[in-house]
Amino acid sequence: MFKKSNLILAVFVAVFFGACSLKSGDDMKNSSLENSKWELISLNQKEIKKLEKVANINFEKDRVFGNLGCNNFFGAYKLNKDSLEIGQVGSTMMMCIDMSVENEFSKVLQNVKTYKIDNSSLIFFDKDVVEIAKFRKE
Repeated sequence: MFKKSNLILAVFVAVFFGACSLKSGDDMKNSSLENSKWELISLNQKEIKKLEKVANINFEKDRVFGNLGCNNFFGAYKLNKDSLEIGQVGSTMMMCIDMSVENEFSKVLQNVKTYKIDNSSLIFFDKDVVEIAKFRKE
């Protein structure tokens, strides 16, 4: 009787924890983007040079924020399966020596349509599925 009850308990525990860990593909994808931080490494398939501040993007529940290379930015985003839409972003307005990365990064954020997380990289694509930004996990 002892062995049978241990077997039943073991099966119950395995089923319980297995069911708790199941997530749909969308839930897994959303949770891997939500509460994540990424450092910008390329824009429009060109490696970016190191700036005084590290350009980055951070995702929380329905909020996106980060640094454009000089100024901080903030806004909202929406996920729908593989699509990602970053709404209008606001930013601080400091004047910086080199605004080229900042200006290009701002345009990229407006053009994101889909994304992919591959190992420790986050890649943004435009409407033509062309890579427009690549990040590494912080």
